[in-house]
Amino acid sequence: EYRKLLKPTNDWFVSFDFNGAEVRTFLALSGHEQPKEDIHEWNRRNLYSSEGLDRKSAKKAFFTAFYNAYDESLNGTVYDRNAVLTKYYDGEAVRTPMNRTISTDEWKAFNYLIQSTTSDLTLDRAVALDEALEGKKSKVAFIIHDEVVLDVADDEKYIVPDLKKIFGRTLLGDYFTNVEAGNNF
Repeated sequence: EYRKLLKPTNDWFVSFDFNGAEVRTFLALSGHEQPKEDIHEWNRRNLYSSEGLDRKSAKKAFFTAFYNAYDESLNGTVYDRNAVLTKYYDGEAVRTPMNRTISTDEWKAFNYLIQSTTSDLTLDRAVALDEALEGKKSKVAFIIHDEVVLDVADDEKYIVPDLKKIFGRTLLGDYFTNVEAGNNF
């Protein structure tokens, strides 16, 4: 209910949110193709179909395994943590594709790699959106995790489809993007 308190200075908030941002970052870092659909539904079908899980339960099971360094249930799937860590972690530091170096132990290395890379991708897309909006009334309003919220003027809403394409075109490939709009947050 508190989100309703945030109102745009123009007419609309338009939110671009990477669908399963960290999961998509992992897939990009491991060289796998991005599903062009909801990643959690894709995981449900491809990882948990035999278990009969619904989307919400499959998402929970996935993230429980994905970020638990001791959980090996995703081995043998497209989510091979060791292959990605071998490429980006040298035993002392993670080196991200964006040239960020983060000193860490093995326990935190995977999380740091995925979270930092996703954050950098989001910030890069916010800058690209800001540049695309140069000279317009519409503007980047704020960023929350992997979501960029725009403050869009009604007479400029025609640019939203192009802005969505800009947002989804990351440095690691095209990410499926969720869009929401409203007259408050």
